[in-house]
Amino acid sequence: MKLRSLTLALAAVLAACSGDNNATGNGETANPATALELVAFAEASPGWTEILGWDVDGEPCAWQGVVCEGGNLTTLNVSDSQLTGEIPTELADLTNLSRLNLGGNELTGEIPVELGNLITLNLSNNQLTGEIPAELGNHSDLDTLNLSNNQLTGEIPTELGDLTNLARLNLRGNELTGEIPVEFGSLATLNLDDNQLTGEIPAALGELSNLATLSLRSNQLTGEIPAELGNLTDLTTLNLNDNQLTGEVPDELQNLTNLTTLNLSNNEFTGEIPPELQATTEDSAASE
Repeated sequence: MKLRSLTLALAAVLAACSGDNNATGNGETANPATALELVAFAEASPGWTEILGWDVDGEPCAWQGVVCEGGNLTTLNVSDSQLTGEIPTELADLTNLSRLNLGGNELTGEIPVELGNLITLNLSNNQLTGEIPAELGNHSDLDTLNLSNNQLTGEIPTELGDLTNLARLNLRGNELTGEIPVEFGSLATLNLDDNQLTGEIPAALGELSNLATLSLRSNQLTGEIPAELGNLTDLTTLNLNDNQLTGEVPDELQNLTNLTTLNLSNNEFTGEIPPELQATTEDSAASE
């Protein structure tokens, strides 16, 4: 059956190339290599194939969640599809896949070490366990990584700091422990809410000049707020509430003139909130 499916898929592609194009969806037709890869992946993941209604004898670029460009698979978006089981390791065999969205399913097990060379990876809102693979730091083109709302444990790998193109990192709602890494590339969004992180807020976060959102609430962070956070002039959201932070709120935070949301509640601060921040704090509390 497997050989027959592969043969039919390749025959369909060759027929399309000769002018008989019956592809649906966005009208794309898989090139022979892409067709073989997709059918092989479908055969290796029968549970997914059944749930998604993939027809291994049809045009792979017309399958639900599959996006092809120039005959190559570029995006697999099967979020909120009630997928179960572990993430197939065969995803790494989809050579041109750059955007993978498996969010909002019922996936279990650990995150595979190899997932190809991705630009976007969304595994949020599943039931994934284990640690975040340090090998994700090898995805040099990755600009978005969303692993939020799973059951991931262990420390945040320092290798994520090697992702120089990473702009959005969301790890909220897990069971991560340890300290916040010092280096994080060139992030615009960093969300580590609702974990079990300890230690102090790294002063080096103040060097992330593109950072617009910094959310570290509901952890077990201690120490003082680094004055260096006042260097984040593009920051619009700063959530540090529900930690164990101490000391005074630094005056340097008044430099954050673009700040629209500020939540410092449920900590152990001393002294008063600087005047320029009081209105922002009050507005944030009123909107909750």
